[in-house]
Amino acid sequence: MRLNMRIVSKFGFLLAIMGFFMPVACDKNAFQLIEYVDKTSGALIIILFILAFIGLVIGILQLMKNAVPITIDWIIVLVCVGIGIGLLSRNELELQYGAYVIITGFSISFVFLLIASFINEEQKFGKIIKCPFCANEVKSEAIICQSCGKDLPKVEITENKKSLEEMVCDDNHWICGKCKTINEANLPNCKKCGW
Repeated sequence: MRLNMRIVSKFGFLLAIMGFFMPVACDKNAFQLIEYVDKTSGALIIILFILAFIGLVIGILQLMKNAVPITIDWIIVLVCVGIGIGLLSRNELELQYGAYVIITGFSISFVFLLIASFINEEQKFGKIIKCPFCANEVKSEAIICQSCGKDLPKVEITENKKSLEEMVCDDNHWICGKCKTINEANLPNCKKCGW
């Protein structure tokens, strides 16, 4: 099982949420601090917490196998980083460890989301082949075609992708990738070797 970097990035949001409940400045947590800062800073602190919470909820949805576009993660992380930089640039108060936990949390989210994006880009550019039975595109790693449900032949994929395409004689026949026998299109397996 491969580690999902998008879900790991959600632990950064969890860390940031924990930081809101720790002393951020003046021995007060982020919510207590809202009373002592100007309205803009207070609103930004609330927005930052809400976005961190939404990021964590997205992580829970991903664990439940619900598809959430990575673009939403990027919007949340970048807005959080932007708000964080804006709050830090005001430099009104002496920061305490809670503030650094929040900063670390958002940094972890950013770094692991960046790694997840690069992994997704590499996966997008995997080999795509055509099913010799229904001609729909499938990943080269596929064993069974999602469209027609037939077993895909185990053929070495060449750069010019001709090996699978050459396996289809016409609409009524296909060539076994193992023994090269010509089979009728309605046969799920080779009549000679059973492949």
